[in-house]
Amino acid sequence: MSYFSKFPKVNYSFDNGDTTKSAVDIVKRVKFREYIKENGEMFVEYQLRDGDTPDIVAEKIYGDSELHWMIMLFNDVTNPYYDWALSQRNLESYAFNKYRGETYFLTDWSTEDALPEEFNPVRNDTIMGVSGSGIGPTTNPFPYNAGSAALVRKWDKTYSRLEVTHVTGDGFSSGDYIVAIGTSADGSTYNMSARISRKVSQSISALNKFQNPVDGTILNPLGSAPQGSTGQQAIIGNTGGISGPDSPAFDFYEAVCGFTATLLYGYIVNDSSTYVKTNFDHEDLENETNRTIKLVRPEYVQKVIQDFEKLMGR
Repeated sequence: MSYFSKFPKVNYSFDNGDTTKSAVDIVKRVKFREYIKENGEMFVEYQLRDGDTPDIVAEKIYGDSELHWMIMLFNDVTNPYYDWALSQRNLESYAFNKYRGETYFLTDWSTEDALPEEFNPVRNDTIMGVSGSGIGPTTNPFPYNAGSAALVRKWDKTYSRLEVTHVTGDGFSSGDYIVAIGTSADGSTYNMSARISRKVSQSISALNKFQNPVDGTILNPLGSAPQGSTGQQAIIGNTGGISGPDSPAFDFYEAVCGFTATLLYGYIVNDSSTYVKTNFDHEDLENETNRTIKLVRPEYVQKVIQDFEKLMGR
């Protein structure tokens, strides 16, 4: 039986009432979720195994694969592919599709000790290589050539992270200078320069975030390494927290934190992997959180079906 077949239909009018369409009344789902919250003792936790699907679990636990709809409802699963724990093979396929192309981590065109403040490309801007050799021209923006090119997929200023696709020509490498070229709303062309200080050939392996392995805290990329006892960071432009001179963990950050003392600088310029979670690490962890689901205890299944059908007006 189809997942939504148990939901009632409702008519929606369009075009000032000239057109009427029949659609599933998903509002009923919300009411059923409230029913769930009020009956927590009816459930047990279940750890999904690789390859488990709602219908497979329903067959294992209830002896009826048609009860997959109950598992999906009680776990707020709308899409059994994206809201459900993926197999390792499907997870890898999903992650490679989500994080395509290459990722470049950029510093300012004039120095690796600063971020590219004036570099703000948008999706589908063109990235091109720079003319000349050595450290390139001394003015921003640089003159560019068609020897190498790519399309901007995503720019994240916080992590100075540039995702690109459709790389052509000789491609790009760490140490290369690049120019982003785009068109403004008024039709004028703009271009801006930066330096690739770190290249990750497969975006799936690029930095997603920094995380403290001790307590799972997401760390500020523009902060220093977390201090031992407190886990505090000195954020760029500030000093660190002070625990007090009598504390045995008196290890505060005395100097104002500059970019070169940040986690992001360590990753981009020094190739540090400390506290790094890659895009695949992130997706793998998210997938693992989906492995623990709630199942209605078998002895309550018939009651739940009856209550559900009453709520649905059947």
